Amino acid sequence: MNLARRKFCRIFSLGAAGLLLKTPFPFSSRPRVPGDQRFKDNKLKIRVIGLGAVGTKSIDHMIGMGLRDVDFTVINADQGSLNESLCPSKVLLGGSLAKGNGCGMNPEMGYACAQRSRETIARILRGSDVVILVAGLGGGTGTGGAPVVAGIAKDVDAVSIGVVTMPFYYEGRWRLRNAQEGLKKLEEASDLVIPIPNESIFNFFSTQAFLTDVFAKSIEVVSLAASKVADLYFDTGSDCLDFLNKEHLFSGLGPTYLGIGGDGESSILRAAQKAIRFPLLSNVPFDRARKVIYTLRVCGQHRLIDVRAASRIIEESFSGRTDFISNVIIDKKDRTEVVLFVSGFA
Repeated sequence: MNLARRKFCRIFSLGAAGLLLKTPFPFSSRPRVPGDQRFKDNKLKIRVIGLGAVGTKSIDHMIGMGLRDVDFTVINADQGSLNESLCPSKVLLGGSLAKGNGCGMNPEMGYACAQRSRETIARILRGSDVVILVAGLGGGTGTGGAPVVAGIAKDVDAVSIGVVTMPFYYEGRWRLRNAQEGLKKLEEASDLVIPIPNESIFNFFSTQAFLTDVFAKSIEVVSLAASKVADLYFDTGSDCLDFLNKEHLFSGLGPTYLGIGGDGESSILRAAQKAIRFPLLSNVPFDRARKVIYTLRVCGQHRLIDVRAASRIIEESFSGRTDFISNVIIDKKDRTEVVLFVSGFA
C-alpha cells in the first residue's frame, strides 16, 4: 500500500476503510515534540490580526462578541482608525512613509508600509502557533500589506490563515482587479485563505436592504468566519484532528469557502441543511470541490443515527470525487452547529 495513504489511514484512524480512498492528502513531516505542553493542554497561541479598515472593524466586532482564548492586534496605516479601535494592541503601519494618513487606495503603498514595519510585526507574531489575518482586499493597506503579514507569520513558524473580503460589484473593476491580484499573492504566502465575496452578503437580505445593514453584515460574517477557524484549532472532538494534522489539511488546495448552520431547536439535520445553503456558498461549485472538512457540534443527547444522517446530507451534496474529513464535538453548552470548509477546486 502507498506509504502516504498508510500514513493517512493511521493518522485519521480510518482503519481498513481508508484503503478505499483514492487520493492521499499531504502531511507535514515535522515530528511532534515529545512533552510539548501545548499538545497536552491544547493551549495553542492563536493571534488574530486585523489589517486595514475592514480588519480593524472586524477585530472590534470580535472583541464585542466576547471571543476568548485568542490575542488580538490591529495594524493600520490610518492613525485615526487606530485611535478609535477597542483593541489595546495596535501597530501604526509604515511610520513616516504613510504619516498616519492611510495608503490612499494604493496597494503598492500598502506593501511598502508593511515592509517598513516588518520587524515590529514579526516581534508581535513571534511565539504564535496560528495567525489569522483579517483584511479587506481591493484598497491599499489590506491588498498590499496582507501578503507581507502572512509571509511574516510563516517566517516565525506559525500557521498562516487569511480571512478576506472581496469587493462589491458596484465598487468597480479597478478595485476588483486589485483584489484579485492581492488574493493571488496572499494565497502564495498563506497556508489557507478564506475569501468572503461581499456580493454574497446580499443573499442574507431581501432586495430592500439598506446599504449600512449590508456593510455591518459583512463585518459580522468576516468576524464569524475568523472565529470558526479558531474553533477548528481549539475544539477537541474525534482524535483525527490534532494540531499537526490541521496544520496541513488545506495545503496546496487554493481558496476555501465557509458554510455555517445552527439551529435553535437542536436539530443537527436542520443545521446541516442550513450549512449547505449558507449564503456564502451560493455560487460555489460543489461538484468541483476535492476536499471538505466539516464539524458537527452536538449536545450529548443527540442520537448516533441523527449524526450519521447529518453527515449523509452533507456528503451527498458533493460529487463522488470529494474527500471528506469530519469532526464531532460534544458541546458542553448543548449548542448545535455544523461548519463546512469547502476547498480543492479542480
